[in-house]
Amino acid sequence: MQGAPARRTWMPRDDDYVREWFITLQEDIDHWARSCALQAQITDSGKNNVLSELDGYVRNRDWDTLVSGTKNYARILVEALLAKDIFENIFGNPFFCFDEETKQEEQSRPSFGTQLLELYHEMQKVNEVGAHIWRSDTLRLLNMLTHPGQESNLTSKVQEAKRLLNNIQVPDNVHLPQSGPEPFFCFNKETKQEEQSRPSFGTQLLELYHEMQKVNEVGAHIWRSDTLRLLNMLTHSGQESNLTSKVQEAKSRLINGLTNPSRFPGPEPSLTSKMRDSRKRVSMKRAEDFLQGPVQSLLCVDLNNKREESLKEIYIWAAELAAFLWTERAYMTIDRLPRLNVFPINSPEVLAHPSHKLHEEEEDIDRMEQKNILLVVYPLVSAFGYDDGDSYDQSTVWANGIVLIEDR
Repeated sequence: MQGAPARRTWMPRDDDYVREWFITLQEDIDHWARSCALQAQITDSGKNNVLSELDGYVRNRDWDTLVSGTKNYARILVEALLAKDIFENIFGNPFFCFDEETKQEEQSRPSFGTQLLELYHEMQKVNEVGAHIWRSDTLRLLNMLTHPGQESNLTSKVQEAKRLLNNIQVPDNVHLPQSGPEPFFCFNKETKQEEQSRPSFGTQLLELYHEMQKVNEVGAHIWRSDTLRLLNMLTHSGQESNLTSKVQEAKSRLINGLTNPSRFPGPEPSLTSKMRDSRKRVSMKRAEDFLQGPVQSLLCVDLNNKREESLKEIYIWAAELAAFLWTERAYMTIDRLPRLNVFPINSPEVLAHPSHKLHEEEEDIDRMEQKNILLVVYPLVSAFGYDDGDSYDQSTVWANGIVLIEDR
């Protein structure tokens, strides 16, 4: 057995720093929208595509109501489309990095149980003790009941493994044999139809996480945090494990990340050079897909390479920030309509979009009280819980929701 891995310290988050990082991200999105949006005629088809893409962020699908009296509406809509894609798909999914696949990989995708087993074996290379605890916690959570006499959707799939698992005891200093019982074999039972429509590993991990929250919310958040922490550690030899290098090659420290190191006030030893490459590939692909989506009808025709590269940089940086925040014990939520329904002027959660210029006249601010929110430009990001795995009924705002208000 190899020597014990170097001890790693996971520093509790500083909420003030997190808020600054989100403000920086919002400013980057705003700057890109300003430089790339084009105020021009848009076809009815283009309007419908934009409104459909903003589902959950726009109050109704009446274009004239949305843009009437709104200066620079194209820029604001580009801003909202970009923010939605980044916040929903990157910050809204702690396992987004596992969704990177080639067409061939997608067609030959192994079962969820096989991928969980691979994940477990890779974790053993990183931190053997932590891997066994992770395996144990995963299966214990799945064997819990949501309500007396009722099972969650996934727990019924693991029941036949329970008898075997209860008889398996793996000391922390002993590797599991390469042949023998597989702790996740119960996930390998699939119908032909299930096999053909099998979702990506990231999607299945997210489903697993959601099911765990139903049976034990605190345990589920700790499980998610531990899973991502293990994947962000180096192997004993200083080399990356097969899975972590494929998944991503993360920043050795967040302070070194991307083009503006000052965005991160200090070094974080928690994220080592593990998972960055895959995060980068996934992020760049998301940026490319975004440019091919409904936003096309709102952009300059001559969008140059520099602007495309700056968009990719925004996605990459957002992915690094999300990866860091999801290793925290805190649980992150992304809220828009209908949670953000009317504008409360004294709320610590919601701000009016700068285009309203409410800071100029106090009476204008009062006039906006309880007015309908027309468009959520940036969703509200809240964090529940603390690093001790407690107080999941208490929240703090990480990023204000920024909204367009019906003031006409």
